[in-house]
Formats: sequence, C-alpha cells, structure tokens
Amino acid sequence: MHIRPLAIVLLFLLSVSASPFIAAETVIYVWTYYDAPPFNIEKSETNLTRVFCDELTANSQGQWRFIPSYIPRPRLLPFLEDKNKKAIVAWVNPIWFDDKNLSKYLWTKEIFINRNEVISNSANPIEYDGPESLVGKKLGGVLGHSYADIDNYVEKGLIQREDTHSFANNVHKLLMKHASVDAAIVPDTQLNLLLADEAVRRQIHISKNPHQVFTRRLMLTPGLSDVRDYIDSQLPIQKPEWEELIDSYGVNKAPL
Repeated sequence: MHIRPLAIVLLFLLSVSASPFIAAETVIYVWTYYDAPPFNIEKSETNLTRVFCDELTANSQGQWRFIPSYIPRPRLLPFLEDKNKKAIVAWVNPIWFDDKNLSKYLWTKEIFINRNEVISNSANPIEYDGPESLVGKKLGGVLGHSYADIDNYVEKGLIQREDTHSFANNVHKLLMKHASVDAAIVPDTQLNLLLADEAVRRQIHISKNPHQVFTRRLMLTPGLSDVRDYIDSQLPIQKPEWEELIDSYGVNKAPL
C-alpha cells in the first residue's frame, strides 16, 4: 500500500501528541565542605545533606535532581569565581562569604541556629570575652575558615593561629600532654559528637560565652532564583527521618 508523504507526517504528529511529554530533570549540585557529621556526606544514606537533597528531588515532580557533593573549603572560592558555574553551597552563613547584605549570592531562609564554641584544656581553661581573651594565645583553626573579629587580631600578630584540616584535630591538639594550642573554635554540632567520648569530655573546658551564634542557610549562585524559591517553599522539611536526624545530632532549627 502506498502512503503519501503528507499522511506519514500526520501519523507522526499524532503519535507524538499521544505520547506523554517527559522533560529531563535539571541536575543541581549541592556542595558541602564539611568532612565530619552532621553536615558531611557519609557513605550511609542517612545523613542530613543527603536526606535534604532526596526530599527536595522527590517533591520537585521531576523538575530538578539535587545531588549532594563534597568540595574542600579552599577549592570552593575559586569554583564560585567562575560565573558559569551553577551550584548550591549548603549549611553556610552570608558573613562567611562577605555577603552580609545578601546581594552577592542568593540565599534561602534560615534553616539552623548554631554556636561556635571556644574550648580549651580543662587544666588551663579560657573564658572567652571577645578577641582580647585570646591575645598572646595560640588558637587552633581550620583551613579555609574565617573567624569574625579574631582574624583581625591574627593579622596584627596579637593572636597566633595554627590551622589544621579538621575540628577533631584541634581537639586532639588540646588534649596532648604538651598542648600545641591554647584554645580552639568548634561548632556545637561537631563538639557534641566529640564529647560523646567520656575521656574527652572530662578534659575539655567550654567557655560560657561562644565565639559566635549564627544561622545556617543554603547559598545559591546567581541565576538560580527559581530554585531558591522552590527550596524556601519546602521549608521546614516535613519528614520523620529528617526530624530524627536533627534530634540525634542536637541541631537547633531556626524559626521560620
């Protein structure tokens, strides 16, 4: 049977219109530079970053797929300087990225409230009352992290800062027989996990005053305003697994 070209075209158009249109998901990478709980990406499926991304993906109805990814803090800034890169940085604060006015990047609502605790060896306790409390001391820091107010004193040579790759390493330095640092700054979420060890807890003094009380958000590169608006619409996450993780890590939610 001979089928005219026009008939073929019509059959093709009918077959296409009869088929459901399936749009490809847009992949969005969600970066975290944390290498320890609760904000790192573990091999286990059960961690805050992965559960958060899975929930956002599931609720986007096929529009976006959020993939949790790790990037070391020193590599993050060069990545962000590339204006062609599109990504999300999780669990951060605008002040850490010189964006106090929220104009350099896009930001979600506040998600968590945390404290940066000032810790020292209980044999030589330090009560923090501003950077002056650390003058003449050696502070254990973490590579790539900035410390508001304190860094100015470091630049002037009034406080000596010795960096390492993790908060846990700084706790270890404090507990050495001849401690190589006098104090360290550790987020409460990580300190809670480290103090689960009774031997560590007995030897660590926590200042009554923290270095900082701060909130955590998601930071998005320019051009992702629709993604930011979608994430805000999903907050707070309504999922039992999410609530259980928050409780287990002792993370405080920001009021929305």
